[in-house]
Amino acid sequence: MDKRLFFLVVSPVAVFAAGLGWFASEARARPKAATIYWPSDVVEEMRVLVERDYVDEIDDRRAKSLFYAACKAYLGGLDPYCEFLTPEERREMDQETQGEFGGVGILLNRGPGGLLVRGARMGDPAWKAGIRAGDVIVAVDGVEAAGESGAAAMPRLRGRPETAVLVAWQPRDGGPRREASVVRSLVKIDSVTGVQMLDREAGVGYLRIVRFQDNTGPDLRAALKRLRADGARSFVVDLRSDYGGVLPAAVACADAFLGAGTLPIVVTKSRQGFERPGHMPHADPDDELTAPLVVLIDQHTASAAEVLAGALQDHRRAVLVGQRTYGKFLVQRIVPIPGEDVAVRLTTARYYTPQGRNLQRDDARGVRGGLVPEIPIAPGGVDEGALRGWWNDQVGLDWDLLPPGAETPARPADPALEKALEVLRDADSLAGPRPR
Repeated sequence: MDKRLFFLVVSPVAVFAAGLGWFASEARARPKAATIYWPSDVVEEMRVLVERDYVDEIDDRRAKSLFYAACKAYLGGLDPYCEFLTPEERREMDQETQGEFGGVGILLNRGPGGLLVRGARMGDPAWKAGIRAGDVIVAVDGVEAAGESGAAAMPRLRGRPETAVLVAWQPRDGGPRREASVVRSLVKIDSVTGVQMLDREAGVGYLRIVRFQDNTGPDLRAALKRLRADGARSFVVDLRSDYGGVLPAAVACADAFLGAGTLPIVVTKSRQGFERPGHMPHADPDDELTAPLVVLIDQHTASAAEVLAGALQDHRRAVLVGQRTYGKFLVQRIVPIPGEDVAVRLTTARYYTPQGRNLQRDDARGVRGGLVPEIPIAPGGVDEGALRGWWNDQVGLDWDLLPPGAETPARPADPALEKALEVLRDADSLAGPRPR
């Protein structure tokens, strides 16, 4: 076709498209009419009425509390996961997602003589001050830690970073009582715990992901590296009672088990459209884990934990053992509110597994939702209290811990874990991605 003719043919189309673009830009320039019912004159009239005529005068503190309660009711009416966060709640949320809080870095058990140090994280303030596993904390900021007063002494160890707390302790070797001013710092919260070999002969390693926070991906890789060095040739990843956390951490964990070209891991859909959170290629080919894998799930496995389990299931990379998961396939975003130390947790997207499944539960409509395991385990016959106690006793890699003793509880009966061991002891057919 002659170039001049081509220009004449497409020119009207280009003019029409340009016109559409102009109208679209004009529409964007005009302020959008509010679509949410929120009559500001009614809100202001109510505020003035209460301030002027309520029988008792409302002081500033109560006024703020009432305002926060109204915000909570408004957000909470959207869905069970939206929430207005007060300054205190926002700080707690930041600690959970960042995986850090202000403290000294020790695990304690209350006892008649004080607070027994069950573990000290190597490199944290207490460790640097000389406190070791087996020592007994006898006073915190002058508050005796023995007997009933121990309940008041323990919380004093936490506080803002760069502040000091006076700690007195009795060394485990029976030496003289020691005392030191310990400067608190940001202390990491364990997200990957219980790293251990379950069966050395069969080469089965185990780890538990407690929550998904900013440091979970690196912690998982460190745990897998430790287990491989200990002889692990297959793995159990325990996601039971993992309520989720931040989505990028789940994607980072999936990267540890899926090949660099394995896409997608998860797809989210918001009002702005579809997104595929970034997949990080493996810098070192040896870092890619192709060993047989079993993932344990239960009715409390939710949100980001379902993202990881769903990706591994859809790519046929792991066998899921346990019970149907909770069914929270919604994504929340934490949005700080300018001018106030508050924030809003808002549901902004739905997420889908690599095969396009959104398994969100809807109790009102009788929709159960959740991932269904390949190998179901009936929930009965398990002492859940004992199992949770065993889980809570597990910590991450970088701890100086008391050696197991008579007071250390044995792992309770756990049919799901026993089934995972059974599968992996005969795991030759599961090596690498499973065939479709």
